[in-house]
Amino acid sequence: MKKKNLLFLSLLILVVLLLSSCFLNPPTTEGILKGQILVPEGSIQTKDLTGQALPGATVNIINLSTGKIIATTTTDTTGHYQVSVPPGGPYLLEAVKGSVKLEQITCQVEVGIDYDLGTADCVTTAAALIAQAMMDAGDNPADIDCADIIADSNFDDVSSIVCATIKAGQDPTTSAAVLQAVEDFLNLSAPTSSPTPVPASPTPINIKAILGLTAPVEDAIPVTTIAATAQYTGTVTWLPVDDPFQGYKVYVATIILIPEAGFTLTGVADNFFTVDGAITVTNSTNSGVVTAIFPTTSGPVDAYFVTTEHSGTETAGTPFSVTITAKDSKGNTATGYTGPHAVAWTWDATNSPSGTAPSELPVGNQTFSAGVVTVTGFTLTNSSETPTITVTADGISSSTSTIKVNNGTLSYVKIEDEAGGTGSEVGTHSMSIDDVFTVYAAGRDICGNYISDQSVDWTGTGICSGQLSSTIGISNTFTSTETGAGTITADHNTLTDDTTGTITVWNLKVTYIGNGNTSGTAPTDSNPYASGEEVTILSKGNLIKEQDGISVLFTGWNTSSTGSAKTNVGATFIMGDTNVTLYAQWSFFGSTGPGGGFIFYDKGSYSDDWRYLEVAPISTEWTYKKWSTANEIIGTQETGIGSGKVNTDLIVAAISDETGRAAQLCDALDYGGCSDWFLPSKDELNLIYTNLVEAGVGVFPGGGIFWSSSEGSDENPEFTDHYSQYYAWVQGFYNGKQFRYTKEDSSDVRAVRAF
Repeated sequence: MKKKNLLFLSLLILVVLLLSSCFLNPPTTEGILKGQILVPEGSIQTKDLTGQALPGATVNIINLSTGKIIATTTTDTTGHYQVSVPPGGPYLLEAVKGSVKLEQITCQVEVGIDYDLGTADCVTTAAALIAQAMMDAGDNPADIDCADIIADSNFDDVSSIVCATIKAGQDPTTSAAVLQAVEDFLNLSAPTSSPTPVPASPTPINIKAILGLTAPVEDAIPVTTIAATAQYTGTVTWLPVDDPFQGYKVYVATIILIPEAGFTLTGVADNFFTVDGAITVTNSTNSGVVTAIFPTTSGPVDAYFVTTEHSGTETAGTPFSVTITAKDSKGNTATGYTGPHAVAWTWDATNSPSGTAPSELPVGNQTFSAGVVTVTGFTLTNSSETPTITVTADGISSSTSTIKVNNGTLSYVKIEDEAGGTGSEVGTHSMSIDDVFTVYAAGRDICGNYISDQSVDWTGTGICSGQLSSTIGISNTFTSTETGAGTITADHNTLTDDTTGTITVWNLKVTYIGNGNTSGTAPTDSNPYASGEEVTILSKGNLIKEQDGISVLFTGWNTSSTGSAKTNVGATFIMGDTNVTLYAQWSFFGSTGPGGGFIFYDKGSYSDDWRYLEVAPISTEWTYKKWSTANEIIGTQETGIGSGKVNTDLIVAAISDETGRAAQLCDALDYGGCSDWFLPSKDELNLIYTNLVEAGVGVFPGGGIFWSSSEGSDENPEFTDHYSQYYAWVQGFYNGKQFRYTKEDSSDVRAVRAF
């Protein structure tokens, strides 16, 4: 009995163990797919792609028959994934993250088997897109071999476009360029049945220049397609993404070329294509993905770079052009500055020695292209200067560097009066007898710029005939031995010749006359003079004139004995066509009187025991003196010449209780052995100003304001009897004006006397 029980228990345990094993490890019903997702990094090389892992991407397994997702997972930090799927397939693997999408066609899946799909990248995506298109066309998924697709010679065209699209951050499943490339692949790779002839192999693309895009400029709209050619079309994407373009940025265009039917990218060399305005243009072998890098875009116009046609060195009389290049603040050419702009021109150029004027353009529109315009119509004429040209447009002004102006070619000779082109052309010329006159043959260009003295044949006419120093040479000297006229000619064997104007030889004299001198002798000038020659007037020498005990002042020479055309001693004059006689001029004004003062008036004859008036020298002058403090009419309203003495006597008598007043000081003056000094009247004071101060004779520093002895009166509209008691006349020697001062004001005082 015990044995039976033990056997039953053993069987029971065995059954339990078998049942446990079934529940703990259920039978496998799925397969496992695993691999890694990569996106492009660096340069794209077909079928040999390097890339970077795509972490955090959603991996969907899609049934190609139904289009439904049958499994989902997420890539880890290294881009790897693992997902369980039911048996069947092939399936479509789709990896999505943001705008990035990659695809891969899986193998058929069996239960319990792990499948390492390797790398899902742009190459597998290209193969997957082709496979889907084949299924859409009716192919059985089981008959599609991705390895055969990738091995097809036309696959590179599709994969390069897919890779470039993914690299640009676009969805390859919706890209028109990708879809067109897939369609072209299927058309080129579709099998044909007999007896249809095998189509000819596509022709490699050989049009290098990609048209339809130019260098970006600020505010321009980026293009998205190229200009189609017979061999290809293409799309364009830009980095950075700006619409419109901005200033001071470097833009990179990725151009994806799509071959037209009958053409292929297979056979295209690396870096084959060109793009106008790009710094570098690159493409891989057999690839239509072209990368064009453009220069930094310019900013707004900040200045102009202005240059002349020959880099700042031009030739006198020869037209040249000026090029204006618009620049931004960083010195880049402002290529966006296009079309007509009003330009004003200014310069500091002057006429040539012969008077030929430079030429420049008036204000007007100039049409810029990519920031540059070249304008013709400029001519400079003066080689002795270094001018600049300034342009002003849109409120901005800029100038050329200084321009060197070279001489033109030799054109003619001119007879000149100095060597080395430093003299003047000889027109009419006057010279005195026995003088010599040397002339030079200056060679000049068409604008009159001096080049060098030239050897010429010299001939003369009239008095110049037979009086020349030589017949050949760069200069010639004419010696005048007789009066008369003639000309000199310079004859060059190739250049235009020149003849002087009339050369006239004179023998004119200047004679000096003492004109009433009482002693001494007038000077003698023995020089011969020519008409037009400058004459320096001689000094008076020892000439003296005395009258009434006065040493009369010599004031200069005059061509008239009465002094109607006075010429100062030491001055010069230009000789006319006749001899000249000069007469000494004498004046009492400024002469020293017997009292040691300056004579300022001569009434022409003696009456009332006097003829002359003299004013005391500056050493006797008083400053800041009052006229009187008595506010009463004294009765000195007389203003005329000869009334000063009477006025002074009346004032002194009326203010005897005062001291140090103007009239008192003059009345008490004892100077030069004379004690008959007085305060001048209003008119006498004015004669001092007119005959001495204005003539610069005598000493009146700073002008000053001087008292007269004349009170105001009814005859003077500035005064009335009511006010005469307060005022007397003064005169400003700084401007000659006479006006009233109150008698208590302070002013300057200078005494006069009659003799």
